[in-house]
Amino acid sequence: MTEVIIISVVLAVAAAVAVCVGVIITYKRGVFGHIYPLEHYTNLELTYREDRFLNRHVTRVKVTSDNNKKK
Repeated sequence: MTEVIIISVVLAVAAAVAVCVGVIITYKRGVFGHIYPLEHYTNLELTYREDRFLNRHVTRVKVTSDNNKKK
């Protein structure tokens, strides 16, 4: 009975590794199915805009440029 459990666990681990390796190789190669043409089948029209602030905390970040053109 112990041998059957050990063989089952080994086969399950081997199958899981094979599936994971197959998925990783497929994604690294860039082989995917057909690309779904979203522009053809969808329509988006934004007609309403509203900003809701739930808290009083506002974060400001100053982005500096590495350009020395200002000198």
